[in-house]
Amino acid sequence: MSKPFVDLELEDRVLRCLLYNAEKDNKQDIDEINSNIGYVVNFSLNSDIFYSAFKKWLYEKIKTNYVKYSECLEKKILLENIKQKYKNKDEYENKEILIDKILCRTFEQKAFKTILNKLKELYNCRIIFDLNIDINESLKNIYEDTSNIESGKLIQKISDTVVKVSSSSNNFRMIEENIFHDIERDIQLIKDKRINPLKYKGIPSGYNVIDKATGGWFPGELTIVLGRPGMGKSVLLLNFASNAYDRNHNVIIVTIEMPLDQQRNRYYCYLTGINYNKLKLPEFLEDSEVEYLENKIRKEKDSHKSFLYYIDAPQNCNASFLESRITAFENAVNEKVDLLIIDPLYLMVPNDREIEDKIGAITWDLKLLSRKISCPVITASQFNRESHNRHKHGKSVDTADAAFTDKIAYNADNIIGITGDKQRAKLEFPKTRDSDVREAFFIKQFERMRFEEDKEMHEDE
Repeated sequence: MSKPFVDLELEDRVLRCLLYNAEKDNKQDIDEINSNIGYVVNFSLNSDIFYSAFKKWLYEKIKTNYVKYSECLEKKILLENIKQKYKNKDEYENKEILIDKILCRTFEQKAFKTILNKLKELYNCRIIFDLNIDINESLKNIYEDTSNIESGKLIQKISDTVVKVSSSSNNFRMIEENIFHDIERDIQLIKDKRINPLKYKGIPSGYNVIDKATGGWFPGELTIVLGRPGMGKSVLLLNFASNAYDRNHNVIIVTIEMPLDQQRNRYYCYLTGINYNKLKLPEFLEDSEVEYLENKIRKEKDSHKSFLYYIDAPQNCNASFLESRITAFENAVNEKVDLLIIDPLYLMVPNDREIEDKIGAITWDLKLLSRKISCPVITASQFNRESHNRHKHGKSVDTADAAFTDKIAYNADNIIGITGDKQRAKLEFPKTRDSDVREAFFIKQFERMRFEEDKEMHEDE
C-alpha cells in the first residue's frame, strides 16, 4: 500500500529545479537553478518535505554546496558525494539511476515555487494524517487502560504539529516593482518626510543618544545587544521595552532564560523605582511603599491603550515557534505587535536544526521573522572570551566580538556592545544604519532596573 500524501514524481520535479544537467541546461537555466536554491536556503526550508531518506540527504547536499560555493551541484561532483556515502556497489548504482531519472526531466522554467508549494501542502497533509493515527491509537490505549499516556502530552503533540504546519504554510513577503513605478508618490513621500520628520522616525529607544545612532527601531530590522554576563543586557532590553510601551506602542517580551515572576518584579521595579531586593523579599517593604506600588500598578494598567505582553518560552524554541505564538496573539486581540524583545537568542535553536552554525542561523531566522511580521526585533547575546581582554585594554567593540559565530555581523542591522563596570556602562555601536555615532555613556541603576544617560560624559564628548 502506498503512503498517503506522498508524490514521488512531484519530489523529482522539485529536485530537478535544484539540480544542474550540463547536457541540457543553458546559462539562463543555471541562473534560475541557483535562484531556486537561494530561495530555499534563505528561507531555511526543511528537508522533511521529502519522504525518502536519500532525497532528504540530496536536498541538504544541494543547499550545503550552495552555501559553501554559491553555485549549483554538477552531476559529476554529486556522484562523487554519493559514492562516498554509499560504499555498497548495488546501493550506489541504484542512487545513480535515481539521479539520472531526475536529471533526464526537462527543466521547468518559472515553475519552481508553484510545484514547491504543492509539495509543502502534501507534507502538511502527511504530518496531520500521521498525527491523527498517532492520537487515535493513543486515545484507544488510554480507553482500554493499556497505556499511561497523559492527555497533556497529546495536546503538546497537536500543538507542535500546528507550529510545524504553520511555519511550512506561511508565504514569505515578496515585493517586485519597477523602481520608477510611481515617482509622484515617491517625490511626495520625500517632501512629507522633510516637513514632518517625526512622523517617520522609528520607535524611540527612550535615549536620545541611542536614537541618534540607530534612528529608533524600524519594522524589519534586527538589533542585537552584546555583553558579558552581568553587564546589564536584560536590564537594557527591559528599558527599551518599557520606553516603547510608555509611548503607547504594543510590545511583546519573550523571556527564555528568566522566569516570568522575576521578569514581572523587574518591570514593577522599573515602574515604581522601589528597590528591586524589596520586591524580591516583600516582607521588607514599608506600608507606604506597598500603597504606592498598588496605586502605581493600577494607574499604569488603566492609563494605557497599548499592551505589554510576556511570553515565557521554553529553551530550544525557534523563530517559527515564536512566529506562531505572536500571530495567534495578534489574531486574538486584533492588534499588531510594534516591538518584539527576545532574551536571549543563544538559548534558541535554528528553524533548520541540521545547520552547523546554530547562532548564525538563529540570527538569520530572527532577521527573516522581523521582516515577515513587519516588526523590529531586539535580542541579546554574549561576547566571546578574547574580546573581554581586548575591552579591558581599551579596545573598541567590534562585530567580530560576538560569541559562537561571525554571522551576527551580516544578519543584524544594529549591534550594540556593553562594556564598563558595575556602576557605569559604555555602549558602542560597531554596526548601525546610516549613523556616525559610535559610543554612548550610561549610569547603571540596577536597584531600580534602569540605565540612565550619563549627561556629563555626553557633554564632555
